[in-house]
Amino acid sequence: MRLQNPARFKSLIIHRKAGKTALSINKLIMEAMQNPKRVFWYVAPTYKQAKEIVWKDPEMLQKYLPREIIDKKNDSELSVYFKNGSVLAVKGADEPDSLRGPNPAGTILDEFPLMKRQVWEEIISPIAFANPDAWVWFVGTPKPNGAHAHQIHDTAKHKAGWFSMTLTAKDSGILPASTLAEAKSTMTEEAYEQEFMCKWFDDQG
Repeated sequence: MRLQNPARFKSLIIHRKAGKTALSINKLIMEAMQNPKRVFWYVAPTYKQAKEIVWKDPEMLQKYLPREIIDKKNDSELSVYFKNGSVLAVKGADEPDSLRGPNPAGTILDEFPLMKRQVWEEIISPIAFANPDAWVWFVGTPKPNGAHAHQIHDTAKHKAGWFSMTLTAKDSGILPASTLAEAKSTMTEEAYEQEFMCKWFDDQG
C-alpha cells in the first residue's frame, strides 16, 4: 500500500478481509514507539467492538504489541502505557464524551463509514486542526449510509495535506480468486461490489 505519502489526513477505502484493523494497530504502535510522550487513539464504531475486536482478540493488539516496550496496560481504560511515556488508547465512537478533552497526536477512525458524521466534524476535527502536527486516518469499506465518508474520500483526492486511496480485492491480490468467486456466488451483486470492489452505494454515488 502506498502509505508513505506525508499527508496529515488519509482516507483509505480498503476491501473486506484485507487486514485494515491489523494495519491500523501496527501504525499506532509504530507511532507510539517513535514519538515519546504522545497520545494515540484507535477508534472503532462502538466501544464494544473496540474491546472485542482489538483489545480482547489475541490476534490483534496482543499479537503485535512488543512486551518489552510496555510499561503497563489498563484493562478498564483500554489503554497501553509505553515506557517512553506514550499512550495508545482504544475507544468507541458511540461514546463521544470519551473523545473530548485529550489531544491525540494521531487518530485512526476504523470503519469510519459506520460512524456518525458528527464524530469527525464536531469532535475529532477541532482537535486535529488545533494541532498542526496531528494526523488522522479514515479507514473502512463503503457502506450504504456512509455518504459522509464518501465525501471525505473524494475531497481528499484534491485537497492539500490530504491523501485518498482505494484498494479493491481485484487490485490487492490478498484474497484468492476462489474466495472471491464463492463470495460473488453467495452475495447480491451490490453487496459484493461494495464489500470487495469498494463501490459506493449511497446518496452521493
